[in-house]
Amino acid sequence: MLQENVYVKDIFNYLDYLREHDLLIKLQRFDGKRELLVYSMMIALYTNNEDLLQWVCNKTKKQIQTWDKEYFKQCYGYDLETWETELYQLIDQREEIMERIRINSMDKRIAKLKESHLII
Repeated sequence: MLQENVYVKDIFNYLDYLREHDLLIKLQRFDGKRELLVYSMMIALYTNNEDLLQWVCNKTKKQIQTWDKEYFKQCYGYDLETWETELYQLIDQREEIMERIRINSMDKRIAKLKESHLII
């Protein structure tokens, strides 16, 4: 159950747990792992904490370095470096992302949901 205050470190610990233990993520090779990296980036952008963003970027680079570049290209038809560049472009799109979050939060269905606060 979602609590009023959610610690960012707990979210990242859970994402790490999924990456290491979730069988579907392990079997998919890249899809689940890419999504977890995007989630991490979005959380860091949402918090607007430069140290957290840098930590996520460093962790992302380390994870991507372990991936098989050729196999990635066979799976998706483009280079791993291209995908990595697109991921980091999210940093420059922070204002647009925050605006989408603001607009989505006004949706009646979302407004009915219990509110939580991220704690760094």
